[in-house]
Amino acid sequence: MPKKPKKSTAEKEEVTLEEIVTITHLRKQKAERDMLHERRMECDLTRLLRSWHNDKLPKSVVVGFSAAYMVNLIFACHTPEEASHLLISTISKQLVISEEIEHSETVIQ
Repeated sequence: MPKKPKKSTAEKEEVTLEEIVTITHLRKQKAERDMLHERRMECDLTRLLRSWHNDKLPKSVVVGFSAAYMVNLIFACHTPEEASHLLISTISKQLVISEEIEHSETVIQ
């Protein structure tokens, strides 16, 4: 039985570059989709918190409930590793925005 001709390194490299471009494009689309959902959820939560504030609910109850809801949602939608990473990165972003910590302190080891 005749052997199949081997692909040259140039052909292998070309396929690899196409795969890299495709993977990069898919990751970019996923990041954009995630940001869209993140913005939508932020608007919904902001509206909900504002209505609770207008109803004179205690801040500790409002924050505790919304934090528990978000954590449960994140762990339901992602693997534990991804969920933990999302929570840590989100908390870090908010700490940097509120100037509680500097950006250089957010490096995950």
